Amino acid sequence: MTGLVVFLFIIGLIMVCLEIFIPGGITGTAGAVAVIVSFYLAYSKVGPEFGTYFTVSGLILLITGVITSMVYFPRTRLSDKIFLKTDQKGYSSYGGGLKNLEGEEGVAATRLRPSGIARLSRKRYSVVADDYVEAGEKVRVARVEGNRITVKKIS
Repeated sequence: MTGLVVFLFIIGLIMVCLEIFIPGGITGTAGAVAVIVSFYLAYSKVGPEFGTYFTVSGLILLITGVITSMVYFPRTRLSDKIFLKTDQKGYSSYGGGLKNLEGEEGVAATRLRPSGIARLSRKRYSVVADDYVEAGEKVRVARVEGNRITVKKIS
């Protein structure tokens, strides 16, 4: 029976340590359940004296294992393949080619209430209007913020 208790604890410890790097909750929850079941079995099936020693040493091992995996795993070659190591400062997800549309005139291809499609420079763009604009009405690009194009109706 002590073999099963130790086996459950080791499996639970590994799963809890894996949860740090593979988030989602399933691995960590299953690991925690395995550890708790191993503590319960240590008390109920093997004996209270063994259960106490096993639980105390198990908790120390669990805490040490989690801290060790958090400290040393990021320095391994495997973590280089899993985690992003470069700085993303100054990165923009859009090409920045929309700034040249400011002041451009076009036609609303769909109703803009407030968002829809407008034809600007013979291309279709997803836009947001300040007011309700009916399809076919003329619009002008008021501002471009990132990849958000805001248009106004031309009276």
